Amino acid sequence: MRRFILSIFVLAAAAGIARGQVYTLGADPVNLRWKSLETEHFRLVYPEATDSLAREYAKSLESFVHTTEPSIGFYPNQFYKRKMPVIFHAYSATSNGMVSWAPRRMELFTNADLYDPESTPWMTQLTVHEGRHVAQMQFPRRNWLFGSLEYLLGDLSTGAATAIYPGQALMEGDAVAAETALTDSGRGRTSDFLEYYHVALSDSLYRDFWQWRYGSQKRYTPDYYRAGYVLVAGMRTAFNDTLFTRRYFHNVNARFLPFFVLYRTVEQGSWMRFDRAFKTIQDSFRAEWAAADSARAPFVEGQDMVQKGRLYDTYISLTPTDKGFYAIHGALDKATELVRIDSAGKVRSVVPFSSQTSRLTYDRFYKKLIWSEHRGSAMLELKSYSMLRYMNEDGTIRDFKVKGRFFNPSANDIGPTFAAVQQFEDGHSSIKVFSSSVGTVLEEFRAPAGLQPVEIAWIDGKIYASAITEEGFSIYDVDGWRPLFAPAHSKINRLFGRDGLIWFSSDRSGVPELHSVDPASGEMLQRTSLRFGGKEFAFGPDSSLWYSAPTAEAKIVRRLEPGKLLAKPVTFNAIQIASAEKLSAQEGAGSIPYEGPISEGKRYSKLFQPVRFHSWMPVYVEYNPVEKLSGEEVTNTGTLGATVLFQNELGTSWGSAGVSLVDSLGFRTGVHAQFVSTGLGPTFELRADYYEEASYLPSILNLVAGVSFPINLSKGGWRSGIIPSYKAELSYWGKLIYPWIFRKASLTAYTMRPVAPSGIFPKWGIGVEMGMRSTSFPYWGTSRAFYGKGFAYLPGLMSTHGIKLSGEFVRKESYLAKADYAFPFLPLDWSRCCPAFYVRNLEGGLHGAVEKLPGTGRNLYAGASLKVRLANLLWSPYDTYFGVKYLHCFNDPSRSMWVPVLSVNM
Repeated sequence: MRRFILSIFVLAAAAGIARGQVYTLGADPVNLRWKSLETEHFRLVYPEATDSLAREYAKSLESFVHTTEPSIGFYPNQFYKRKMPVIFHAYSATSNGMVSWAPRRMELFTNADLYDPESTPWMTQLTVHEGRHVAQMQFPRRNWLFGSLEYLLGDLSTGAATAIYPGQALMEGDAVAAETALTDSGRGRTSDFLEYYHVALSDSLYRDFWQWRYGSQKRYTPDYYRAGYVLVAGMRTAFNDTLFTRRYFHNVNARFLPFFVLYRTVEQGSWMRFDRAFKTIQDSFRAEWAAADSARAPFVEGQDMVQKGRLYDTYISLTPTDKGFYAIHGALDKATELVRIDSAGKVRSVVPFSSQTSRLTYDRFYKKLIWSEHRGSAMLELKSYSMLRYMNEDGTIRDFKVKGRFFNPSANDIGPTFAAVQQFEDGHSSIKVFSSSVGTVLEEFRAPAGLQPVEIAWIDGKIYASAITEEGFSIYDVDGWRPLFAPAHSKINRLFGRDGLIWFSSDRSGVPELHSVDPASGEMLQRTSLRFGGKEFAFGPDSSLWYSAPTAEAKIVRRLEPGKLLAKPVTFNAIQIASAEKLSAQEGAGSIPYEGPISEGKRYSKLFQPVRFHSWMPVYVEYNPVEKLSGEEVTNTGTLGATVLFQNELGTSWGSAGVSLVDSLGFRTGVHAQFVSTGLGPTFELRADYYEEASYLPSILNLVAGVSFPINLSKGGWRSGIIPSYKAELSYWGKLIYPWIFRKASLTAYTMRPVAPSGIFPKWGIGVEMGMRSTSFPYWGTSRAFYGKGFAYLPGLMSTHGIKLSGEFVRKESYLAKADYAFPFLPLDWSRCCPAFYVRNLEGGLHGAVEKLPGTGRNLYAGASLKVRLANLLWSPYDTYFGVKYLHCFNDPSRSMWVPVLSVNM
């Protein structure tokens, strides 16, 4: 009986989870023409200029359909008659993919990942991973509970089901296991994917599964992809439980109320309790790494050069310049910044920096640091660029006046030029050479089909590039694209030229080590032997080697004396990781070439594209997508009633219709409709609400039309923008009053730093909204009021503390000013009640406010709050806060109040 009651609470939480599933990614360029084609299981919708690329993706998607089935029990689209929609986003510099079920679709960002690529083409990695998600999400149709809920909730039932069973960690971990087993690459075959687990477990720093899954306010924790992979791959390799995922879904579908099914499935495959089994899995990975480390020994380590921060911090992109080393620094308590490190290891902050950048390169002729940086377009979320930027010797930062998708610039060693990789929407790539002074294009080397350039090195003015093919990574002479050695499935990164050699980092030995290759003879040498490997290798002016080394407390900068470099002859080979090889042996066949039909591409109408009423729920949910875009706060409210949701296929128009049984004035029926469109750039909103007459309450009709122009100005590590908006509302309150018209015109502007992983507020930020409100009444004229509101973020006494100042006023009517001081403390990382809930840490707050309302005097408040931060609650994978807040009113103690705190961060 208790479990049945618990299930009611979980299903209630699922409604919140499902609401989080309903979202759109934004709008592609307005002028695009679209086409569609069909295969046996998929229907691809893509921009007209990418027809050839879409056909290649279609073949790749189909080639993994049936090879994914044996280990999971389902293949993509198995239980659906309608083919799976696949939406292409080819005009974004983002590299990603997603599968959503509200409405059911796959969205693919086709721009290849050039900052941290695997050794197989991006298309292969993307299609096998996202195809596995489509297969995973078949299980609710085989489950009596969620199969029935589909009639009650539509597509939301699948979103809720997958959030609870198997949840994000298990879904992503299984997808990474699939990409590792079904391809010659995949993240499970790389050393850096589980790098921190390697370091931590080697030092006996064990955690239970939930601590790895949900993380910590104080301890660095890799993302849940890795926790899920350790569990799935560990069950399959440590216990030879080949069909772990398949049995998991069988258990979900076989049990009446399938809670704690993960524990049951692990116990079936291991004959151990869940916590003991996961400890055994960690022991298995530790033993595998210990054997590999022993085979690579002896090691030569460098000297620590920088002081470790209070919380885990990282240094990447070490770049030697005339003023010392520059690096990109981030920490649990600090957002990303550019720093300078002198020869003694002293670190000085230079400027805030974006987290979406290439490595740095230094042009010695013009004394410029150069890099590429992701930049969104002003008004279209799905059109973005990778801009070439530079910092002058005086610290000023500028953009080169060339727009496109450019990645990984590299400065010439003998002249004032640099080169960068450019990616195009149709999938081809080239290397372009620019002048360092103004950024004009001087030369271009177009890459052959099937070859993806990644990074660039110069030797005596000659260009070489690392690149990926189906056979793996190699380094190429771009004048003819001749490989210097046979490609293999190991990573190559941090390419640079020095002393007539090409230097690079590769994990071919099991961890990333520095290597060199002579482009004339092809001789390859391994130059370091580090226990956990290193990255960001760079030479100092005295020929010492500086690098970033992983430890349990930080990714620290180390220095290796010149005489300690190795010169060990090696051949470039595929990385060998025993657990990954075992996964491949268990899975069997990889891809199967698709020989089925692919239809000819046909014109796809943006105007008359399919609109799906995809979900509905037995509650009325109100959500305003236009307001609160500045990041100050987001509000959702729900009441008794019903809601139906609809959306077009490209995600540029969506809306809802619903009935509510309760409003702020009491119990009475309301009818609601909302429509939002972003396809033209601005956001247009139409809304209608009608409340029936009830007892002493009149009937109410509200009609709202609004337009806003969210303009994204983010760059350089600052999230910035302006939002002009206008809204007009016609309201009629039955027989009590004539119809009146409300108008609001406003301008919002904001800029802020990202919130550090262990912080609560941004360290710096400011936002303001100014506007005019007017209300027109027949026979009574028009009243106008100027209003404003704003907020500011400031650092607190400690690095994780923060201050928020906010206020608002309506001229001659009212004002409110608030100050909030927030600080996390007591990182508990308590998992004894998982998976029901995980206690991450506590958060305290000090609060002060002063307000003046119409017809009242001024009131002064002060108080404090205490909250418990839960990383999940009742299987809902969202941070949940419970607590209490007390505010004391000094002017009128009767206005003092205790306020319960309950919020969910979606």
